[in-house]
Amino acid sequence: MHISPHAGLEASELPLKVARNQNFPREARGLLAAKVRSGVANAFVLTLDQADAGVFEGEKIEAVPAWRWLA
Repeated sequence: MHISPHAGLEASELPLKVARNQNFPREARGLLAAKVRSGVANAFVLTLDQADAGVFEGEKIEAVPAWRWLA
């Protein structure tokens, strides 16, 4: 988990790829726990090249490719 001080606080998980039926629940659970503990408003999963979104425990979780996040 990474918490960034840039432009407000953000929390992100950093897997290479997110698969809905494999690691998505694990990544989402950790991300939401970090979001609650740290009080950040924006949380997302940073991936190598995957863009996607899903809902976990009522929260929207977005997967953002690293190249887009860095741009």
